[in-house]
Amino acid sequence: MEPEQALRWALSGGEDYELCFTVPELNRGTLDVALAHLGAKFTCIGQIMPESEGLKFVKDGAPVTLDWQGYDHFA
Repeated sequence: MEPEQALRWALSGGEDYELCFTVPELNRGTLDVALAHLGAKFTCIGQIMPESEGLKFVKDGAPVTLDWQGYDHFA
């Protein structure tokens, strides 16, 4: 699969599910150790920033413009 298609499916597909959660940066090290101890695979996918900064997608340090949206389950 091409990387662009993989990114599109990961961000806008509707049939795959993962557990997502947030943790304060202060506790990130503790979380990493605990999940590694359990053998749980995990990936940090982003940061929550102040609302005034808006919603941004960044890949490899550069902003990414997405010209597509995911499925609207409530339409």
